[in-house]
Amino acid sequence: MLRGVSCCFGVPEVLAAYEVKDCLGAPITTGRLSSATFGKDSIDRVLHREIIKTEGKDLREAATVQILLKAILHAMLGLYSVYLNGWIHRDVNISSVILLAQPEMRCVDNLLCLTPERRQLLGKCIGMLVDDNQGTEEAILFDTTKEVSEPGTPGTLTFMSGRLLRALVLQTRTIVTAIDDLESFIWVLCWAVFEICLKHRKLNPLEQLFRDDLHRPSDIARMIKEKTVYGFSLQQTQFPFGQSLTSIAPLVEKWCNLAATYRERVTCILSNTSSDTHRALNALCKEAFREYLDEGFRALDKLECQKIDW
Repeated sequence: MLRGVSCCFGVPEVLAAYEVKDCLGAPITTGRLSSATFGKDSIDRVLHREIIKTEGKDLREAATVQILLKAILHAMLGLYSVYLNGWIHRDVNISSVILLAQPEMRCVDNLLCLTPERRQLLGKCIGMLVDDNQGTEEAILFDTTKEVSEPGTPGTLTFMSGRLLRALVLQTRTIVTAIDDLESFIWVLCWAVFEICLKHRKLNPLEQLFRDDLHRPSDIARMIKEKTVYGFSLQQTQFPFGQSLTSIAPLVEKWCNLAATYRERVTCILSNTSSDTHRALNALCKEAFREYLDEGFRALDKLECQKIDW
């Protein structure tokens, strides 16, 4: 997945990518590795290995809120490049969004989700999207000649979109879209802020509650409910938050509003079984990228030159 966009903005430079084979030269698949639990409806995926040149480091090592947000936006641009190349990541989480050890200049010509002015102001890339183990070609998801849906839903619970969490609770199959991946960046931002804060201080009771709301694997229904009102709750609470959480609250609310809108529109499109579904979803995803990134960079502009304590 990443090899096709190697050296694009927001993705690592890939030196090589190849199928993993056994000593007889046969591809090693997930079915062979987990034959005891491999169901007849599961996709038998061939294992691949990538050798990446770009050195990265944990997102939670971001020194400031501004660096953290910029790195996340740069990784979001990486997701855009991956999507333009025909792939869905399907597992955006705190480990798949990382900082570059050293900022690098990257090509920006394909970033049509940004205005020309914004592309010129990007500067060096400081964040990237990695870990494509769950990645799949978007076209395969719409191949009506194959049964491609897997039982369950790929992704990491804390960072999954509300739509995918709902499908998990209802035990229904659905297509993972780039819009679901975009929503995951909201929760990556929030979780990263909480985790970095914990390195510097103790969370106050309300901050701890908001952190807990993002990770309730034993109560997914509550996770869905809390994520639905998360941005609004951050903005409207009267209890004092630390500076870092306060600084991102306006953006989180705007992104959550976008997530709610696009969640409904995706559901509407996927409920239509016409041959136009793929084209309509593609147009919607590109629109979502533009809106998410526009709001993100506007928020970053407002935070520049501010001193924000964790």
